[in-house]
Amino acid sequence: MVRAREIGWGDKEKLLWQISKQLDSLICVWCNVDLTTQTTTEAPFICNNILLNSGFEDWTPGEGGDLLDDWSSGIQEAIIVHSGNYSVVFNTNEASTYQEFTPTTTCLTLDLWWNTEDTDCAHFLIVRGADPSIYLQADGTWSSDIYYFDLSQTSGEWENYILAFNTTAGLVHSILIWGEPDCLCYFDDVQICDSCETPPTTTTTTTTESLGDFIKFENEFDFLKFENEAEYLVFEETL
Repeated sequence: MVRAREIGWGDKEKLLWQISKQLDSLICVWCNVDLTTQTTTEAPFICNNILLNSGFEDWTPGEGGDLLDDWSSGIQEAIIVHSGNYSVVFNTNEASTYQEFTPTTTCLTLDLWWNTEDTDCAHFLIVRGADPSIYLQADGTWSSDIYYFDLSQTSGEWENYILAFNTTAGLVHSILIWGEPDCLCYFDDVQICDSCETPPTTTTTTTTESLGDFIKFENEFDFLKFENEAEYLVFEETL
């Protein structure tokens, strides 16, 4: 075998030879390229609600207007609603409403929606038992000190409040929601779920799709090889 520079190759051949020698250590491989796609889905928390008429959809006709079912009182609102046809509104004529419930589990989740444009307007509290009564606190614990949850956003948009807490099963509880007499606020979808809310279940699915064989460039000493085409560029001459 006689190398190019020994048999008088031209400038082009010599240049190709030099490039080949410079690429001795270079390997560029595109073979069996796979495209991997990961899809992540989250399973939402499912609330088994133990409150009655929590969406304020059920009303009974009365002489002075429709009466809210399953709650102590309430004024019907048909325009500003979070879901369904109605919400309940509190203003100077109706300040509060409450409902009693008796949980069968020890871990509950409060999930409610409210809407107001006034500061310090919308409130709620949860009471457990009687003689003495104890009150749910902001950190999910209980205390004999009365605690009013202040829902003080003023965006005029529906806002969500969620709180998980432990309690005693079998005791009568009450949830009270109200608005200050000099402002206007709305409640809707007030739920007590019979389990503590947990982070959504995340499922990741991986799909791999082969894009086929691509050209593999591999330089070995003095030749450049196109492997999948079985073709060679050989920068040498055999006598």
